[in-house]
Amino acid sequence: MKKIMVFVLISIAMVGCNNNQHQKYIGKYEHPSQSDGSPSILEISKDGDIFLIKDGNHKPIPAEAVKEGLKVNRTLFSLTQDNKTLYFAGKEAKRLSEEEAKALLAKREADKELCAKLDKEAELKNRELKNDDEWNRYVEELLQRKPKYCRLENDNMRIGY
Repeated sequence: MKKIMVFVLISIAMVGCNNNQHQKYIGKYEHPSQSDGSPSILEISKDGDIFLIKDGNHKPIPAEAVKEGLKVNRTLFSLTQDNKTLYFAGKEAKRLSEEEAKALLAKREADKELCAKLDKEAELKNRELKNDDEWNRYVEELLQRKPKYCRLENDNMRIGY
């Protein structure tokens, strides 16, 4: 009976040490999104004894603490020695401070609003400008104003027939 108790206590202590070793993973990381390469935020948090990984707007996924890092299915998340870079699925993610994460989210929201405004403007201009050359000059100017990862529906050049 004493041997079983000792084994249980050692097992509990090892699990606690294992989780403590993985505390350094908790934080926010910036990486290019898979869809368009725009900056995306991956967040690692902990709820009780469970590590959670949330990428962008996706639901958090539980991660298993393993010797090499954190694991979700077959994907291993591992940190560099300086704890500044997270590697996973062939990607590299830079650790963000809370201020950097807030600034990135604010910029993304502002870019999204500007993109919607420009698309609406282009839709109205498309109706207004009947001359193809004028429209094409407008589109060239519009493309200079749009945020990098903005997808406009109304930005096609016209080709005269």
